Amino acid sequence: MIRGYQHSIQSRLKWVLLTLLMMVVFGALSNYPVSILYVSLNTLALAVFAFFFAFLSLQSLKQAKFSRLYILSFLILLVPVIGAFQSYKVFGQPLIYGLLSERTKLFIVSGLLIVYALERSWVSLKEIEKTMVNVGLVYFLVGFTLIMFVPKDWISDFDFISLTQLRGYRLNINHGLYLALYFYSLIQVMRNFRVKFLILVILLFIYFAFIFKARALTLTVILVSLLMFFRHYSFLRILKIGTIFMLSLLFLFTISFIFLREELSVIVQLFVSAFNVFLGGEITDFSAQSRVFEYEIAKKGFLESPLFGNGFVSSRWNGGFPGMYGHFYPSDIGWIGLLFLYGLFGTLISVLPFIFSFKFALQKKKIENSFISALNYLYLYYFLSSLVGGYFVKKTGLLFFIFSLLYYYYYSSKKNTESIKKLD
Repeated sequence: MIRGYQHSIQSRLKWVLLTLLMMVVFGALSNYPVSILYVSLNTLALAVFAFFFAFLSLQSLKQAKFSRLYILSFLILLVPVIGAFQSYKVFGQPLIYGLLSERTKLFIVSGLLIVYALERSWVSLKEIEKTMVNVGLVYFLVGFTLIMFVPKDWISDFDFISLTQLRGYRLNINHGLYLALYFYSLIQVMRNFRVKFLILVILLFIYFAFIFKARALTLTVILVSLLMFFRHYSFLRILKIGTIFMLSLLFLFTISFIFLREELSVIVQLFVSAFNVFLGGEITDFSAQSRVFEYEIAKKGFLESPLFGNGFVSSRWNGGFPGMYGHFYPSDIGWIGLLFLYGLFGTLISVLPFIFSFKFALQKKKIENSFISALNYLYLYYFLSSLVGGYFVKKTGLLFFIFSLLYYYYYSSKKNTESIKKLD
């Protein structure tokens, strides 16, 4: 009886710790009216990650054995350190400002920590899967309820929502858990056709395309979803599903044209404006216009410091990049922003986990685990989105956390296969 009680306590404690880890890594509380809790959790997480990295470094030195994951994490952590020196060299920013402005890069240690726990059977992939899905579901339902059903007068003064000129009201939150839930639900629909997950897929896609009105996000989600269909279905089935999808889309477009003509016009205008950035046509959206200006600044800065970049400038130092250049945020412009900040060296190091994950995917073509399969597609989404978005700059910890789970699954599967071969 005592053992059963202890096991129950341990299970609940494990659930609480995993839930907190998911909320920290995915930035779930960002901009919600719980700033004290958000800052406290992040500060505590940074302290834990710093302590654990120091502990793991000393342990590895003592054993004279460094894992591939540790070496990779060390290299990624080295990039912002070099960046701090570069920002001192280029802009005269004190080193302490450069280092502190990049402190959230320590969140990559979350990947080392979760693999350490998995290797010692303190936690299982199934428990991580269950926690991520449940936290993601609650997070989505809260956000969806706020944007759809709560009167905007009640919440318009809060930071988690804002009124934009073309898109209307939007949630200013991190959407990582929404995306994780979308790809997980889509995998469940494709493999088992579970209705509750189909409803989630539809609701999430409606949110991305028609409520949040995110151009790059929506297009990348569609692209990755199509790739999932091609990998999981035969050509004939894809043709049938594609026909049904196109007819459904035509029906929705007709309904939208009749009843939501103004909303539909705004969405079309946003996408056309984004494409015109690359095609050279008329740009009517300020967001798209500003990126043209930012590209020019980043290009010039990269050419002046191509190897190690210019480093990150804290907002506390001369107003940050906007104080120096006007409207300029390197994280807005994808890889060119990354090259501006960290140069060729930092960009190459940042891309290494994606190269390794691509190698894993090629070597293990069929993944039975739905959770890992969903993480693979989520990781692919971030890679494609990083071409024009700032995920390498702002979401380093989240990206490495996802990569670490893929790394663990691949190498644990490889060890199990080798063990079976030895027994044979």
